[in-house]
Amino acid sequence: MKISGIDFVERIDMILKEKKKTRKSLCEKLSILQGTMATWKTKNIMPPIHTIVSIAEELNVSIDYLVTGREFKIKSNKAKETVKNNILSEINKLYLDIETYL
Repeated sequence: MKISGIDFVERIDMILKEKKKTRKSLCEKLSILQGTMATWKTKNIMPPIHTIVSIAEELNVSIDYLVTGREFKIKSNKAKETVKNNILSEINKLYLDIETYL
């Protein structure tokens, strides 16, 4: 599965629209520059994991949904933790890859 900064920001925008909120209000609440979020989309990069977690919490959605667009339906807590760790690991790898090019 390829994780895209473009899809990530578009998903945020879709959730904001559903909640009748703006990107500006989200950025102000989380102390993120609007230009930073635009950069994620234009450069097709993902933000740091702590930012993803903060956005998911603020929008009241799972990290799974925010990053992939899918909700994982897993019954076992151990399996949930494994999936969460795998997703976080993939995001971290992407972030580290991006940092090597900056």
